[in-house]
Amino acid sequence: MLEKKAGLCLLIIWLITACTPTKDNLKAADSAAAEEQNPPDAAPEPEPEPEPEPEPEPEPEPEPEPEPEPEPGPNQVSLPNILFVYIDDLGWTDLWGSDFYQTPNIDAFRKKSMSFTRAYASPLGTPSRAALLSGLYADKTQIYKQGLGTYKVKEVKPRISKVPFYRMIEPRGAAWLAENIFTIAESLKTKNYQTVHVGKWNLSNSNNPMIGSPEAQGFDVNFGGNHHVEPPNDKGDSGFFATDKGLFPSFPNLGTAAPNTYLTDHISNLALDWLAKERDVKRPFFMYFSPFSVHTPMQAPAADQQYVLENKGKVKVYNKPCPIGSGSCYNVFVKCETDQKHCNLTFAAMIKNIDDNFGRLITYLETTPTDPNHANSRKLIDNTLVVFYSDNGGLKKVSSQKPLRGQKGTIYEGGIRVPLMVRWDNKIKPNTQVDMPVIHVDFFPTFNALAGIEYTRLTVREGSRINRYYPLDGLNIAPLFFSQPPSTALQQRSLFWHYPNVPSVLWNNFPTTALMQGNLKLIYRYDIGKYELYDIKADPNENRNLIQDVAYQQKAVTLSKQLQQRTAKMPDSLWPKISHQGEGAPRLTKLKPFNPSSEKPPPR
Repeated sequence: MLEKKAGLCLLIIWLITACTPTKDNLKAADSAAAEEQNPPDAAPEPEPEPEPEPEPEPEPEPEPEPEPEPEPGPNQVSLPNILFVYIDDLGWTDLWGSDFYQTPNIDAFRKKSMSFTRAYASPLGTPSRAALLSGLYADKTQIYKQGLGTYKVKEVKPRISKVPFYRMIEPRGAAWLAENIFTIAESLKTKNYQTVHVGKWNLSNSNNPMIGSPEAQGFDVNFGGNHHVEPPNDKGDSGFFATDKGLFPSFPNLGTAAPNTYLTDHISNLALDWLAKERDVKRPFFMYFSPFSVHTPMQAPAADQQYVLENKGKVKVYNKPCPIGSGSCYNVFVKCETDQKHCNLTFAAMIKNIDDNFGRLITYLETTPTDPNHANSRKLIDNTLVVFYSDNGGLKKVSSQKPLRGQKGTIYEGGIRVPLMVRWDNKIKPNTQVDMPVIHVDFFPTFNALAGIEYTRLTVREGSRINRYYPLDGLNIAPLFFSQPPSTALQQRSLFWHYPNVPSVLWNNFPTTALMQGNLKLIYRYDIGKYELYDIKADPNENRNLIQDVAYQQKAVTLSKQLQQRTAKMPDSLWPKISHQGEGAPRLTKLKPFNPSSEKPPPR
């Protein structure tokens, strides 16, 4: 009986053990339960997130326009093309102050551009062109006037009435761009730009055309550029018109045109032809388009003159023809009625012709794909910075610069303030205006900045050039293009002019050095040893000389010291010695210190 009870107990213990859950049989139970809930033929285990049904190849969301095949080369990284249009002798009031000149294309361009109301140049075209291309003022390039070769002159006498025409206070000057000057074109070529010069150059040597030529200064292509100031119109020349054989005798690299073709029309054809047939779509381009017009000789196509006559309104026009072969025709200028500023028929027709050809260039950019091989490629205008600018003020007796004082050849506003507009679609806000002073030397550092070039790291090529870095005189004005606040340097800097030419009957000028800081412009006249001071904002016509105004005398002292410090550095070991025939940099007649107690205003 006892054995039976013991066996029963063992059986009970075994049953209890078998039924007690352990870790292993708990796992097994869980597994079995899972199998019950999810038999093999049931739906698969849920994943943390059910896999979305394979969506059909994502239908592209509607895009404004499918992106074209990427354009290879630098344009893909937004390096802008640059079209720089540099008009000759177009004064500030020839665009902004005339209801006589017909400029519908320029007017339309202005509405899509940023205009600069205080843009400046040099008093003459040759030093302006040298400054633009080099980023250096005239005291460094030594180019003060137009002319051929180097020349030496004597010191001027105290009074200038008997000084021979065209003498200067410098012992020497230069008439071509020295080979050791690094140019905008050479700088942009470091970023693979195509560089094209079209039209007037006026910076090379007449005896050796390659010295200082566009080709020697970084341009891949040159249409027309040589030493000539204007289309020669002496006996045997053809002025602004092609000969019966379709040639421009003084510009052998312009090819052949139809007989009697107008020069501005022809160089515009060449520029458009290059853009259409020679431009490499994989590279950005820099085109320096510089027509000879509206410089003398005063000649224009008959059709443009007729257009002006039909649209002149109530203006009483005057005209004296400048026949082919009769020279520059400085004796054919006209005098307007007392209540008119502009009345010269031929000059107005030349401006009309400039407007037409400028319109052709802009239309081409607006209608032509960046890459003609891709129909959806954006238009050229979308990534082209277009600059419209002039090299100096208007010429006396051809056009009035009133209310501005002076004209071409003077340091007053009428001689150095010029039209300037910049357009870059979707980058520069259209129909805007900037009143901050800017000047030609600013374009070199500005284009460097837009192209991503660190100028100080450039290596100037060996050989005839100096392998060193040039300290540029200009500043980057690109922030102004994009409506950004100007840099402190831009706000505090001074503009500088060194113009040692002694007077010409044509321009009524005198040798000067000048400096402008903010609204104040200080001028030193070497002929009489006197200073002049003007507040350009309050008195843009420069009618009131403030040099004796007690409120301005401390500022005059400060500016005169700055001007003396600047001129005392000529030449300076920190600046490259730009050499022509080994003569080195010039020596300047020293400025007399400003003395408020003894200074009297000079005669007007």
